[in-house]
Amino acid sequence: MKKSYWIIAGVVFLALAVFFAVSAKTPAVKAAKPAIVEPKIVEPKIAKPVVIKPEIPKPVVVEPKIAEPVIAKPVPVAPVTIAPVIIEPEIIEPEIIEPEIAELVVVEPEIVETRSFEELNKEFHYRFSIGQYDEAEEAVGAMKKMAEETAGKESAEYAASLRNFAEIRAARGYRLEAEKLYVKAIKIYRNVYGQVHPEVAATLDEIGKLYFARGKYKEAEMHYKEALDNYRQINDRKSAKTGDLLDQLGQLYYLKGRFTQAEEMYGEALEVYGKIYGVYSSELTGAMTRLYELYFFKGKYAEAEGLLKRQLRIYQLNFSDSHPRMSEVNAKLGELYYVEGRYRDSERAYKKAIAVDKKNLDKHHPRIAALLEKLADVYEKRGNTRNAERARQEAAIVRGQD
Repeated sequence: MKKSYWIIAGVVFLALAVFFAVSAKTPAVKAAKPAIVEPKIVEPKIAKPVVIKPEIPKPVVVEPKIAEPVIAKPVPVAPVTIAPVIIEPEIIEPEIIEPEIAELVVVEPEIVETRSFEELNKEFHYRFSIGQYDEAEEAVGAMKKMAEETAGKESAEYAASLRNFAEIRAARGYRLEAEKLYVKAIKIYRNVYGQVHPEVAATLDEIGKLYFARGKYKEAEMHYKEALDNYRQINDRKSAKTGDLLDQLGQLYYLKGRFTQAEEMYGEALEVYGKIYGVYSSELTGAMTRLYELYFFKGKYAEAEGLLKRQLRIYQLNFSDSHPRMSEVNAKLGELYYVEGRYRDSERAYKKAIAVDKKNLDKHHPRIAALLEKLADVYEKRGNTRNAERARQEAAIVRGQD
C-alpha cells in the first residue's frame, strides 16, 4: 500500500517539473493593450481514474548476519595487594580405637549332683513347707533326673518325683497339670507295689484333695475311700493319715448335706486322733470344731456343749485362760446357751469372751463390739434394760460411733 502512494507522488512531481520547464522557454511579450478576447469555455477533460493494483511484495528472507567477534584489548589494572591470611592448621587429635575384646564365654562345668535321692526328697519337702516353691521345684527336678538316669521311668523313685512335682504344681494353681502327674504316679506305684501299699494310699489321698479343691466331689469321695481302705488293709488304723482321711470325708459329706455320714466320719477321726495324740491334745480341736458345728446345726445342743467344754479344757492345759482361742470357745458357748434359753449361763460366757478379747485385741476391734451387742440381747431377755443400754453404748464407742 505504501509503495502505491510513492508512485502517485512521483507522477505528480514529474508533471510539475514539465510545467516549469515549458514556462521558462516561452519569450517575454511586451506589454500591449489588452485585447478583449472573448473567453472560451473549455470543458475540462475528466480523466479516467487509473486503478493501480497494489503489488504484493514477495517476502524477503533476510539471513541474519553473524557479527564478527570484537576482541577487546585488555585494560591494564593495577594489582591489588591482598594481605595474606594465615590459616592455622587444625590439630586433629588422634582417635584412639580400643581393640574389641571378645566376650569371654564362661562354660560352667556341669554340676554333678552329690546329694542322694532321699536327701533331695527331704530338701523338696522342707522348701515346700516354708513356701520356697522355686527351690522346691529345683529339688524335684534333680530328683526326676536322677531317678530317670539310675532307675528308669517305671521305677518307684520316678513315681515319687512325679508325685512331688504334682504337689507343687497344685500349690501354684496348675491343678489340671497336677492331676495328670498324679495319675501317672499312681499308675507306676501300682505296677511296682500292687494295689495296696502306703505309697499308693498316700497318692490316692493327694489326688482326692485335688479333686475336692476343684469341686469334683464324686471323684474326691472315690479316691478318699480307696485311700482309707488301703490304710485299713495294711493294718494302719491308728495312723494320723487315717484320721485325716476320716476328717476329710466328714467335710465332704457335710458340704454335700449328708450330715449323718459326716457325723460318723468326724467321730471316727476324733477316736483315731485321741489314740495317737491323747484325748486332750490340741491336734483334736480342728475336728472337734467341725463336729460341734454339725451338732449345733442338727440341734444336738448337749453334744455340742460337751465338745466346747472339752475344747476349753484343752486350751487351758496347753495354753492359758487368756489365749485367743478361749474367747472363741466362750463366744460359742454364749450363743449355744442363748439358743437354749439359758440366759444366765450365756451372760457369763459372753463376759469371759469379752474379757479375753479386751486383753488381746485393739480396743476398737469390731469383734468386741459384736460380743457387747450380743450381751445386750441377753440382758434384754433377762429384763435388765439398763445393763442392755450400757452394753449397746459401749459397743457404739468401740465402733467409733460416739
